[in-house]
Amino acid sequence: MKIHRVRLTAMLLAVASLMLMAVSACKQGNGNATGTEATTEVSQDELEALAAVLPKYSYVNNFHEGLAVVCDAKTELCGYIDRTGREVIPCQFFVAADFCEGMARVMFDEGHNGFIDHEGNVVMKFGDTQRGYTFHDGLLCFCDEFEGTRAGDYVQLEDGTLVGGLLGFFDKKGNVAIAADTYEVAYHENGDADLTDFHDGLCRVWKEGQTSFIDTKGQLVFDCNYLDCSDFSDGLCRVSNEDLLTGYLDKSGHEVIPCRYTLAGDFSEGHAFAVRDDRLIIIDRKGNETPLFDFDATLFNFDEIDAPEPFIGKFSEGLGVAIRDGKFGYVDTEGNIVIPFRYPIGQEEYYYTQTACDFHEGLALVYDSQKKCGFIDREGNQVIPCRFDSGEEMSEGLAAVVLDGRYGYVTADGRCTFDLGK
Repeated sequence: MKIHRVRLTAMLLAVASLMLMAVSACKQGNGNATGTEATTEVSQDELEALAAVLPKYSYVNNFHEGLAVVCDAKTELCGYIDRTGREVIPCQFFVAADFCEGMARVMFDEGHNGFIDHEGNVVMKFGDTQRGYTFHDGLLCFCDEFEGTRAGDYVQLEDGTLVGGLLGFFDKKGNVAIAADTYEVAYHENGDADLTDFHDGLCRVWKEGQTSFIDTKGQLVFDCNYLDCSDFSDGLCRVSNEDLLTGYLDKSGHEVIPCRYTLAGDFSEGHAFAVRDDRLIIIDRKGNETPLFDFDATLFNFDEIDAPEPFIGKFSEGLGVAIRDGKFGYVDTEGNIVIPFRYPIGQEEYYYTQTACDFHEGLALVYDSQKKCGFIDREGNQVIPCRFDSGEEMSEGLAAVVLDGRYGYVTADGRCTFDLGK
């Protein structure tokens, strides 16, 4: 449900899959960055208004910054509604992404993309070219392509990397904030640019094999002389040394937590999960460790059942998802089991699925053994029964859910658009 696709051509599916990055990136960021806080209280009048308009749409998504993507069932075009059900931005786009930092990426037609603001005004419009899919720290990445790269005339380095352009950034007015004149953009073999974004005020960039971090002014902050570097999260960056052990750097480039973990996740709320000596542990920002005894360290892979890899959760609202004896549960930052391990790993034909999600607004989306989803609170109480076929996490007091092919919304206190009018 996280991506909004309407025209089922190969080209649009590719764009839609890329827009999924925009949704997930925004969810991992700072949320509403427009200066206004969206309320999580949903009145009965609002819920009834939403229930009245939803039948006209073939798709609805969560609310972000007060607006939700919808797709008109007749035209198959996307637009945005507010919580009163009013179509604030008409359904006129081939593809639409959620709002993040006051902007949303849309596709106007098969050759033109751009960004709109909350009123639907076009802030930026461009053709079939490499641009980022969401703003980060007020900046949008782009690739100033080398001549001929669209025809596959890339520069191939000794390590096999395809380089097709230089990295730059636009501001929210569409002006070039950081010129594309220094750092290179690697290309995947399918022709997509491997664009990087700002996180915590720093961006991971690359030039001739050297990974570095720059600030929002485009100034070099430090070179990252490690085998692998992640984006910053919660003020720390994961790095791996030549022994394939993982540690963390602070924003000045100092190794504040030594490279001693065989696997590690991103920091969130001052803590991260990691694996050391085949044991799952929790680490804090000072590198203090809390072992989790009898927990699974090698778990599953979302892509290939025959090639299992570890699942590394993260902390959200004080609780983190972990696995024990093949079931999901929740622990606090001290390693105490808060919600029992009772949610079996989901299994589809070609992949495994996570059946217990992060907490948002005091609730977490979970799936039962019948593949139905609902919501639990931080004590593990099933406050919204597992009755839906699929759903989103809570956002601004509502969660988009699907039941028998119909889209609807459920509130944090369990009121649902499906139940109105009966």
